[in-house]
Amino acid sequence: MPLLLASMIGVSIFGNEFFKFSIGTFNVLDFLIAVTCISYLVILSFGKTKRSFNSGLLCDRWLWAFLAYGLISVVFSYMSFYSSLGLSSGVLFNASFIPRQAYYFFFIPLIIASTRHPSSESCRKLLCRKYRLLFFCIYVAHVLWTGGFALDVSSCFCLGLLLLLNKRKQEVIDLLFLGVVLLSPMAVGGEMTQAAIRLVCLVFYFAKNKESVFRYGMFAVLAIVIACFIVPFVPFGDLGLDANTSWRISYWRDELDQLLATYGMGVGYGTSYASYSFIVGDIRAICGH
Repeated sequence: MPLLLASMIGVSIFGNEFFKFSIGTFNVLDFLIAVTCISYLVILSFGKTKRSFNSGLLCDRWLWAFLAYGLISVVFSYMSFYSSLGLSSGVLFNASFIPRQAYYFFFIPLIIASTRHPSSESCRKLLCRKYRLLFFCIYVAHVLWTGGFALDVSSCFCLGLLLLLNKRKQEVIDLLFLGVVLLSPMAVGGEMTQAAIRLVCLVFYFAKNKESVFRYGMFAVLAIVIACFIVPFVPFGDLGLDANTSWRISYWRDELDQLLATYGMGVGYGTSYASYSFIVGDIRAICGH
């Protein structure tokens, strides 16, 4: 949990530059990972609290299932399973890109371990007690570092999460913090993700109970899934959109075409994000041929 908190707060303030900070040739994030792993081993081996690890949660099982599915997909990608079935025939393939595209799988065990560590509950209580102070400090530090009031995806997610940890709707200061999350300008990049985060934060903040939160969450997920399959096929070209937006919608549709063409199995890892036909067509459009 301390590693996750340090990473989340660090990236919300400094952006992706946080992961590049180093002391000489030693990366700061590598140092945090090493310290966390060593402390876990010490607690498990010698600590009195080694038996107080929480039992597996339902969300843990879903994460383990997702990890297993992902690792199978990685193995199949190295074995050229997708290409042998013709699923990835429309995309470029390079096995050296598989680790780069599947990097997030390696963080799933860390996430699960952090929720089972005996320090998790104390960290959560600390966040609930000091969420206002953390919110203010992170926001001010982010503004000073970036030189502007725009929030990126990481800072928006972190501030929204802090606000939802111990919401007090009757408190004016919390409503002001909610206004910061909802009304701050969006930094370039990840605008759709930020819009989703802000919408979720708004809905969950005013939800009266856990049942309402779950219901609203299911509706939000369903709406996003439906939108993902509808928006790319709407003829936005007739609406006079700018070239950048039109290109992104076309690229989005190409991604969905790949998913539908493979019956939902996908094309595996190590492949180009866009299909070969889309890349060639895009180059021809740029060259004017």
